[in-house]
Amino acid sequence: MRYFLILTCVVGSILIIIGCGTTVNRESELQLISLKSKCREDGEKTRAEWKKTYFQDTFADEPEYSYNPTLKTCLWLGEYRGPAGIIEPTTKKAAYVQTHVKFILDVYTNKTIIEYTEHDGKQIGDVTEATFNQRKAELFTLR
Repeated sequence: MRYFLILTCVVGSILIIIGCGTTVNRESELQLISLKSKCREDGEKTRAEWKKTYFQDTFADEPEYSYNPTLKTCLWLGEYRGPAGIIEPTTKKAAYVQTHVKFILDVYTNKTIIEYTEHDGKQIGDVTEATFNQRKAELFTLR
């Protein structure tokens, strides 16, 4: 009988501990879902502001937002196309090119984390498309 009481107490204690852990996990999951939902709302607001500011550019129809728990911030994977005025390096004359930009923005700081840019289909800058895609995979896989 004594062993039965001890066994019951031990099993009961284990179940209480496991149950408490489950409650904490559920609360964490609910909090993460809430952060993801808020991220989408905040991302849409930021995107709308950008579209007003950069009205001459055409933004991609399907933006992607993700709350990144490691960085503890909301990320926006965006893309736009539009004309850009440049100064030709050889002739020093003004010219227009078609710009294509892919970027990942920290929605809460409004800072670009990484950007890939093309002018008339040719990469400009140091970031290659492969580097951009690799960083995108790293940042958006941690969901």
